[in-house]
Parts: sequence; C-alpha cells; structure tokens
Amino acid sequence: MRPIPRSARPSTASVRVPKGGGYGGEFEEPSAIERVRFEPASAWLVRQYGLGDGAQGLVFIDGADSPGAFEVPVGSKLRIDGGEWMNVTRCATRRAFGKGVHHWEIEVR
Repeated sequence: MRPIPRSARPSTASVRVPKGGGYGGEFEEPSAIERVRFEPASAWLVRQYGLGDGAQGLVFIDGADSPGAFEVPVGSKLRIDGGEWMNVTRCATRRAFGKGVHHWEIEVR
C-alpha cells in the first residue's frame, strides 16, 4: 500500500503519554509527530462512520512517513498544531496486508 499522500497530512501533533503507562494524571513531556491529518467529527458524520459519543475527530498517522510516529496509547493527551489538548479514546492500527503498520487512526475527544 502507498503512504497517505503528504498533501493530505499538513499538521503536526503533540502527544503526552501517561507516565508509567498508568492513569495517575501525570504525563510525559510532549513528543512531536509530523505530517498527520486531523479530520473533525463533523466530516465523519456525513460518511456515517462510527465515532464514539463526544468525539472531536480522527487523527491519521502514517506508519511509514510521519516522523516521530508511534502507537499512541489510550489515555494520552494530543493536540494538533498547538491547539487545545484532546484525550485519546481509541487507537486503531491498520496494517498493510500483514507487512507492518500502514497507519494509525486515533479517535480524540
């Protein structure tokens, strides 16, 4: 599979992972992931995609061409281009025919 086109991924995400992998309310320093795409929930309502209640949208991270990319754990904080911090409620890994990660779809609220 080809990477998601760079022109479709104009943003940078900052991610704060919970310290120790837990939910104690403390987070690591932000990590940057470049060349991501954020689509607000309103764009997905038209497609009747099953976003969770209260979701603000989906973030797409390319597995091969988003510098700093990693599987963002649920419970992390994420913001796009310096905006408001959002909570990560789901991270779905999409594989390229079993060869590796094609991209991640991260639901935020």
